[in-house]
Amino acid sequence: MLKIIKRITGRAKKELTKITKYLRFHGYHNLQVLRKTLRKGHKSDHIIICGPDLRGSSILHDVIRNCTSSINFSSKKNISALDTQSLFKKSILTYEPTDLFSVNEIDDLLSKFRNLKFIVIIRDPRSLLTEVHPDIPWQYFQSWDYGFYIEPNQSFTRPGVGKAFNEIERLKEAGKFQFKIIRYEDFLEKPDDIQDEISEFADIEFSKSFSDCLTNTDKFDNTNFGFIQKKTDQISKAWKSTEHAERLNRLSKLFPDILEYIKKHNYPIDEKVNDQVRTDTNINNGTLVAMHTPDKVYTNEAKRMRASLDRLGIKHSVDELPGVDKIAGVEDPENYPDWFIQKLARYYKPTWLRKKRQQIRGALLYCDVDAFIHKNPWEYLHLYEGDMAVFSRRNGDINSGTIWINDTEGAKDFLKLWEKKCLEKRAEIFKSWPNVKPSPSDQVILTEIVIENNNLARYKIQRLPPSMLHIFPFDGSFNEDIYIEHLQASRVAKSKVSQGTRLLKKERDRRIIELEDLF
Repeated sequence: MLKIIKRITGRAKKELTKITKYLRFHGYHNLQVLRKTLRKGHKSDHIIICGPDLRGSSILHDVIRNCTSSINFSSKKNISALDTQSLFKKSILTYEPTDLFSVNEIDDLLSKFRNLKFIVIIRDPRSLLTEVHPDIPWQYFQSWDYGFYIEPNQSFTRPGVGKAFNEIERLKEAGKFQFKIIRYEDFLEKPDDIQDEISEFADIEFSKSFSDCLTNTDKFDNTNFGFIQKKTDQISKAWKSTEHAERLNRLSKLFPDILEYIKKHNYPIDEKVNDQVRTDTNINNGTLVAMHTPDKVYTNEAKRMRASLDRLGIKHSVDELPGVDKIAGVEDPENYPDWFIQKLARYYKPTWLRKKRQQIRGALLYCDVDAFIHKNPWEYLHLYEGDMAVFSRRNGDINSGTIWINDTEGAKDFLKLWEKKCLEKRAEIFKSWPNVKPSPSDQVILTEIVIENNNLARYKIQRLPPSMLHIFPFDGSFNEDIYIEHLQASRVAKSKVSQGTRLLKKERDRRIIELEDLF
């Protein structure tokens, strides 16, 4: 830093010197506080609220904040305990629902100078599985396997309700962490009893009662707790409605351990509600569709895909396309290099999908032809009722390798829009020859349309879980939850390959041998 300062003159040098001194002082000060704390044998108290109930963890955090003045730091927004390493306060309160899955990391990072206490807030699994978020009214917010991250592009990759309850059991068996489980229903029905339990567990002195906080809104941080309590109480009982019965029935068949956790956490089994569940869930499966060019590489991929589908008895339509020059829409392809024809051809997917949507009735599931189908995906996809469903990564990028397409007018209109934008981009690229610039792929265009639709809500575009699009080997090792595994043929089909690609090809070849042994 000092070497950089020597090269800077004038006012900028003075400002940078101030910043450097500030950083040095505060870094030194925090280090001294930490050393003094450890020398005396004292640790900061850090209460970490987490768990599968996102709404409940947020409200409990806010109620605790408003009912005590003994906590030195508490954020108004959710913040992971992992992001508080530089805080040196006597007592800290944070909440981040997914901290439940980072308990070991939090313990390794902070336990040397903090007394960590985890409050895990749960709710009836049936209530969590039937909750809808206002930003995504066309899809349930959580499932047993995965749930939503709202930002940046509604990604269905958050660990779901079942994974949270499994993690709670693992932590209980480990027996090395201080944590307390609180049922959100108990917090609403007997808040003062829960307050006493938290006070004893976390050694907090409260100046106001939870019940007072929840009923006398104006006194507390301008937060309408009374409305929140009433609204959340309605939500927690909404699962008993007949409109959710079929979903709960399907989920219980897919994930039998739901009932186990309902009983384990002392939630009642309502026989009258169970009688409302429709038992006729044998909806006809849809058709899996795929396409491939007539070259040797992708023809072999198509054979393997058909074999994996026939093995499971899944109805399919795997089409061989004309040559690349045909689908590129170029009348005289001999006048252009291969890379340019390939660039134009990649915009053909929505055109082909629109035609398949016209030809076949019922829901469609598109998969890239290099995919291997491990389990019948229709058992899971019966949970979907929108126009289409796509997979969005945590960073917001859409991957078009697996797309669910319902037999609706909305789906047809969406495909027409995607096709229109792709054809416009293809025409723009063709017109620019030979001064061709980098351009977005059909997948990037799809992402742009989906993001725009998040605000306009013209179409019901739902999100698929990672189990429908597991990319080998980048998404980690295979597990039994995976339905569809993509084998990345495009990365090894190129004429010029790097050292990294050659290594990937070896891994891929080994994986293909393992998969073909299943036939």
